[in-house]
Amino acid sequence: MTACEDIPDTVEITEQRELCQFDKGEVYRLNFNFLQATQPLEWRRLSRMKFRDLNYSAGKTVEISVLAEATGTVLENFNRWVKDQFGQQQLPSLATSPRVEMMGGSGYVLEVTGTFQGKPGYALIGAIVEREDGRLLTVKMTGERSEVLAEKERFLKFITTLRTAKLEEAE
Repeated sequence: MTACEDIPDTVEITEQRELCQFDKGEVYRLNFNFLQATQPLEWRRLSRMKFRDLNYSAGKTVEISVLAEATGTVLENFNRWVKDQFGQQQLPSLATSPRVEMMGGSGYVLEVTGTFQGKPGYALIGAIVEREDGRLLTVKMTGERSEVLAEKERFLKFITTLRTAKLEEAE
């Protein structure tokens, strides 16, 4: 249907889907703040789940997740991704990790390619920043290597838009 066509009086519903938090009008609150970001138009927002305070998908295989209150250090989290999820050698330090400005601080970026949880030809691009309260905010994108690389620029721009806003600002 195009904008110039008449809108029909009746519409036949042929599919159903489960309601998600966005249908219910719920809002995610982080310590009485909102976690906000500018979502790329090419990404689909998904329901919040465990370890995914913001949750998106792109293409056929790409998953993007934001966890607002991760524990441990930046290096420990990177090494969990590298070793546990890709089966590769741990990083000795963050010395070679690129930096990125995000959430009002200086975060680290990690890129890994290989076999992800048994799936060959995958890639991960992740970013972690230490928040003002000492906790970590992690952002991770995984999927088939070609799709992750196609989304890289959008991911790097997305992480710079993440912020928390007081309730009054977000309403």
